[in-house]
Amino acid sequence: MTPLFSRPTLPYRPSYLGIPYSALPLSTPQQTSSSSSSSSSSSSSFPRVTLLANTSVSHDDATIERESDEEKEEGKRSEASPFAAYADMEKRYKDLFLTKVICFTHRKFKNVLDVGMDRLLVINASTSKSLLGTSHLATCIGICAIGRKDSGDIMHGLIHFSGITNVKISLTTIFKAMHARGCRDKNEISLYLLGGQIVDPEHPEENGTLETEKEFLRHKDTYNIRAVSLHNNKTEEDSIFAVMTLEKIYYSHKKIFASNPKGVGKHI
Repeated sequence: MTPLFSRPTLPYRPSYLGIPYSALPLSTPQQTSSSSSSSSSSSSSFPRVTLLANTSVSHDDATIERESDEEKEEGKRSEASPFAAYADMEKRYKDLFLTKVICFTHRKFKNVLDVGMDRLLVINASTSKSLLGTSHLATCIGICAIGRKDSGDIMHGLIHFSGITNVKISLTTIFKAMHARGCRDKNEISLYLLGGQIVDPEHPEENGTLETEKEFLRHKDTYNIRAVSLHNNKTEEDSIFAVMTLEKIYYSHKKIFASNPKGVGKHI
């Protein structure tokens, strides 16, 4: 995801809400080839060997630090400018936001299992003829999990998080689901987040999904969150579609697969 302070003007996202970062150098979002061969040869695809590096995952509450002075200052700045709070968060977690794993695309996808709101689904991505995806992520967050079984097969899991359940409970739930499907080593599970909504310029007193995003990112080490593309939307009409492949996680504000109004997956 391109950070706020260098976000380009895109056809689906006009002028990025007038946030005063346009004077800075603009970066161009990665354009994805429609050719499956170019996708599989991409150097930024999920590395099979270093997919999860050597990140240590612990579910001990003690590993989550209390709100730091930096976060408190961030909160004070957000009162004056809600947009600045998002930029501060991106700078604080720049290693997660500056990712080529989660990519914007115009591609169309077939055989996508559309995970419904507040539902969970895990599939064997190495053997399944279907892809895992979810639609209409506006204020919702897509929690994508990638893990490896002892056999070497890659497992994909996805939760369409609406906020009804607790952030930590949802993260724990997807970890347990991946473990139950054969990802025995918790260090062999990585999480990727996308979706969420920035403040509506017509209602600057609101803060979009800022607090929810902060809560997710506070758990980045505990739950091995490797990359994020958050606050993609200005309004609920601006919602995104997301698809997981063996190479990358793709998203678009356009309809890139046939959605399922009822959705699939187990309710959480």
